[in-house]
Amino acid sequence: MAGFEIIEGGSSEIIIKKSRFICEAFAVHSREDAARILNETVKKYYDAKHHCYAYVIKEENIEKASDDGEPSGTAGKQILFNLHEKKLNNALVIVTRYFGGILLGTGGLCEAYRDASLEAIKNSDISEVMEGLEYCLTINYDDYGKIDYFLKQENYFTFPPEFSDKVALKVMVQSGNEGQFEKKINEISAGRAGYSRSELLKYCRVNNSIKYF
Repeated sequence: MAGFEIIEGGSSEIIIKKSRFICEAFAVHSREDAARILNETVKKYYDAKHHCYAYVIKEENIEKASDDGEPSGTAGKQILFNLHEKKLNNALVIVTRYFGGILLGTGGLCEAYRDASLEAIKNSDISEVMEGLEYCLTINYDDYGKIDYFLKQENYFTFPPEFSDKVALKVMVQSGNEGQFEKKINEISAGRAGYSRSELLKYCRVNNSIKYF
């Protein structure tokens, strides 16, 4: 398993002792992505006192957290903790705070930033990222029904088939299952089915489609 990624970001809002905490979660794939979204958020909530955030970008092997003027360790570190806890990659979470005039103390701030960011993550559409290979099968019509039944029974993801003199079918196979998959296809078709396979890919299943990373 390669971790989890945000497919569609969520948001949350909590009020603690008159302070308003607005949180949004985003999918990002570079520092430039994160900087752009942060800048847009600061402009959007231009009158807020703090814009605290954390991000993890796996492609660039970097992570960053900012307290943006809050006491050290009370904000960005708490957001980053949630990203690690949920095994999120390529994610940015921003918590904007409107100060309500009542001090929360370090413990109260830690709890507020942790709770606000966790709620936004929970409200996001998140999917597990896996590693696998895309197989291209060439199947005789006599074997297609049996192979199609096997693939559905084992919950393999298949792309729409193409029909000509034979059936061309693409199948996503999770890493580590290649040997078993190839053996079964050969057994069902008595060796008649041909196949080729891609290099190792990172992907997730989103409804009835595949998203690559």
